[in-house]
Amino acid sequence: MMVCPIIKLKKRLMKKKVTNPTTQQSNTQTTTKNKGVLPTLQTNINDGLDYQRRMLNFENTRGSSSGGGVSNYGFTGQVMKGYFDKETGNKEEKSLKVIDKYIIGTDKSTSKSILKDLGVDRKIFNNLPTEVKEQLVNWKFNTGRSVADLIYMASGKDKSFTGYKSHRSNSKTPSDLSNIDISNLTKTQLNKARKELYEGRIESMKDLLKEGKITKSELDFAIEGYNNSQKFRLQ
Repeated sequence: MMVCPIIKLKKRLMKKKVTNPTTQQSNTQTTTKNKGVLPTLQTNINDGLDYQRRMLNFENTRGSSSGGGVSNYGFTGQVMKGYFDKETGNKEEKSLKVIDKYIIGTDKSTSKSILKDLGVDRKIFNNLPTEVKEQLVNWKFNTGRSVADLIYMASGKDKSFTGYKSHRSNSKTPSDLSNIDISNLTKTQLNKARKELYEGRIESMKDLLKEGKITKSELDFAIEGYNNSQKFRLQ
């Protein structure tokens, strides 16, 4: 069956949105900036998961596009909330279980997981430096997009690869990362790459609006989310 190019483009845009896939507006409980919806989680437990708690605290205080907090430490979208609701324990425990099983993944066959994006097993991920794991989990949690583009951009190996191009094309694959030592990437490199990908998406959407392929409200929502929330992640 022939597929209209515009329909194909829209499918890619849906796949590569940079709004938190766990946070939909209809299910978002917004608070004033920096005031948490739930209690602040401790981040000095030293169990290897403190970086995840830092991310959950951010969702709790500034995870919404308006700059306020969201409920369930960010697990409010239909799919992820479904996983969240099935887990046992308090909200912190449930959040950490969902990150472990579905965002990082149990193995590289876990659909839409970080392990799937990288084509690696859990042991390799676990052995990455904490600052790298933190960047990858935060990116996947917030955007739902493959972490492969983030890594490819951060490596600096392809100067022609931009955030704009990332938004207009399919995600990079594990084979594209074969010559990149992920463990050597720095926080500075990853922060710079994340900024480029967020801003490149917005520039791409501006052109898509001119082309009549998205609405102004979609563009405005993306800009609002970046200015009020996304640019402050991992500062």
